[in-house]
Amino acid sequence: MGRYIIKLSKRLYMSKVSRRKLNPIDHQHYVENLTATFAMAKTKEEIAQLFKDLFTHTEITMLAKRLEVARRLITENTYEDIIEEMAVTDRTIASVSNTLANEGHGLRTAHDRLAKAEDEKWHTKGKKPKSLF
Repeated sequence: MGRYIIKLSKRLYMSKVSRRKLNPIDHQHYVENLTATFAMAKTKEEIAQLFKDLFTHTEITMLAKRLEVARRLITENTYEDIIEEMAVTDRTIASVSNTLANEGHGLRTAHDRLAKAEDEKWHTKGKKPKSLF
């Protein structure tokens, strides 16, 4: 899969997938390998290393922000609050909101599991955690 770089404002660069069409069977194979690789990771450290090896810092930040936007939408935060607190655009929020409205099963499951883990850690430690790790 070829990638090219486009310049964004403030000298940030974002990777993009090549516009050349990928055979759908190959695409499915690549995605299945990626998801299987993450599923086979045994520790959060292994997953973190995979993230560092596979994604740029910007891509990791983008994915993390999209997950947090989803969590905030699920807990009924307003667009305005999300924009102000997270420095994301209304377009990003709308995209995540559309995913949640149309499907979003993975995001909802992730949110539910994270919320449960946060609650358990909060009860154990006596204060709400900033991070589970």
